[in-house]
Amino acid sequence: FVRAPDENEAAFFRYLLRRNLRTYVLRFAVADAGDVLLVGLLPAGAVTLAGLDTLMGQLLVAADEAFDTALRLGFATYIDAEQTWRAGAGLTPNPITAGEERKIR
Repeated sequence: FVRAPDENEAAFFRYLLRRNLRTYVLRFAVADAGDVLLVGLLPAGAVTLAGLDTLMGQLLVAADEAFDTALRLGFATYIDAEQTWRAGAGLTPNPITAGEERKIR
């Protein structure tokens, strides 16, 4: 899902743990190196086209909904530095900052 956070680890992991409450077969987990994985367990009987379609849909939703907020929490200094560089280079802002004013759940 994303590499180990550079900063704000407590808020970063708290956010992902809360997200675990909203998923069915998928969970955010931490690898030995500290990187965050999105893992799922599916019973053998659920390995059907419909079951895999459901799993892939859940994977897309879980990753898509959590990604920007996770990046803003764990990599804020890097994102700010990139935005400063982009502004100095005359580039448009990276869209990762869109919605920063939203409440992080």
